[in-house]
Amino acid sequence: MDAYTWLRELAQESPVTHIQQTDGKGDRHWPFTSEYNRDGIIGPEKILKAIDDSGAKETLLALEIIHPFEARESQVLEDLKLSVGYWKEYI
Repeated sequence: MDAYTWLRELAQESPVTHIQQTDGKGDRHWPFTSEYNRDGIIGPEKILKAIDDSGAKETLLALEIIHPFEARESQVLEDLKLSVGYWKEYI
């Protein structure tokens, strides 16, 4: 089952939806940056439509971005800023 089907069927049952970029081949926890969005399959318009289609009245979207332990702190912070900026265009 793809992420959008899950949301359409279950978003109305959950007050929080964790979002992350992924290629669909694993639980990647990638940020929403240009680099990862090129290969990623998660699109904000599709996420928001699936949540709306579920009948959910309200849901909190929480970024679930997890970097490798050895990632530089400056890169982690930059990726988080870029991801928030990306989603702000849709919300």
